[in-house]
Amino acid sequence: MLSVIVCTHDRWPFLQRCLAGLAAQQSAPGRFEVLVVDNASSDATATEASAFCEARAGFRYLREERLGLSVARNRGMDEAAGAYLAYIDDDAVPYPDWVARLLDAFERKDLLPHAVGGEIEPEWGAPPPPWLTPILRRFLTAEVGWSKQAIWLERPQWICETNAAYRRDVLRHYGRWPEDLGRRGSSLLSNENIVNQRLLRDGGRILFDPAIRVRHHIHAERLTAAWLYRRAFWQGVSEAVVARRYPEALNPERKPEEMFFPVGRGGLQALFERDGDPAHTEQRCLRLFDLGFLLQWYGLVEG
Repeated sequence: MLSVIVCTHDRWPFLQRCLAGLAAQQSAPGRFEVLVVDNASSDATATEASAFCEARAGFRYLREERLGLSVARNRGMDEAAGAYLAYIDDDAVPYPDWVARLLDAFERKDLLPHAVGGEIEPEWGAPPPPWLTPILRRFLTAEVGWSKQAIWLERPQWICETNAAYRRDVLRHYGRWPEDLGRRGSSLLSNENIVNQRLLRDGGRILFDPAIRVRHHIHAERLTAAWLYRRAFWQGVSEAVVARRYPEALNPERKPEEMFFPVGRGGLQALFERDGDPAHTEQRCLRLFDLGFLLQWYGLVEG
């Protein structure tokens, strides 16, 4: 069985679309279940989501008062019945064959992956700006783009928890989702992705199949250079937190003291040039990522 875990916080209008997509899955009843983990929402989620789940077999509503995305993901894992655990964001909508494709990937004896991820199609809340390069789209969790066909991932590639599934025993082996990392409410700290990094380090098999698809809403307020700069900076802070607490997962090809001004990233001037050039916007994001990493690594900013 596949247990689909949807963690949510104050976003019932988006969650409603996600649940409708899960209710329309082509897989037979009994092959999967859906767990909605309401992470201390104060909007209509409690009333509406619980009623939605009560009306459908295989759907369950859970309330988790401790705020934190990793906390909610662990609660879902603890309550799940399946041998495989799939995670999807509350503002994403799965294709009708999403569950069937995930189950097929896990159950095929010629694959036997430890984890599976797929492509993420953006649903733009506003027209995307012309400077939004493929690398910047990844900061928005839109269009992962590793391959046009199924491949085994290698470091530093990753799967996004907007569209990812794991063998339950794998997550338990790596100690669950680290609750001292990850988003809380509107915080931009991240990196629950530590599970993927540690799995690949140990030779684990992570399958990326672009045919396993979800549509992810990209909120209009995120389609600005200012938001992306903040996102890149705090991603760097998050990476440094991971490197400190889980040094075995740090990319061995990049030492912490080499993070700032690496060759090919545009140098210090990228932080000060005017916006407008797509290549410059990308370079500034990468520089801010490095700056966030370095400031946290040397204890000059808290993560």
